[in-house]
Amino acid sequence: MIDNVGARAWEVVKDESGSVAPTNESNPIFSLEVGQRYAVENGGWSAHPFAIRNADDTPLLSQSADGQFEGDDSVDWTDDGQTFAFTYTEELAAEADYYICTIHSRMRGDIETI
Repeated sequence: MIDNVGARAWEVVKDESGSVAPTNESNPIFSLEVGQRYAVENGGWSAHPFAIRNADDTPLLSQSADGQFEGDDSVDWTDDGQTFAFTYTEELAAEADYYICTIHSRMRGDIETI
């Protein structure tokens, strides 16, 4: 589960796997593994939509816009508002650079592939 710290940061409130990111840190690095499926509850989704973007700022997956990988059957993007899910494919990993709130640019952290 992720949540916002005002409009200045994301924080991971709960990581059941214990391997994606440290909890209670501002904008931690997300460590994602190719082939894994991730389901994320965004506690502030209505005011803080989450997105994964590449280095050119192109949305790859987004709660507020059409992302480049949202129609990819292998990624299997789902988003019901509060919770989104995706499979971290090799193709997505090759493009993913950072995550961000699409409204507040200070809410941004890096993504690394493990």
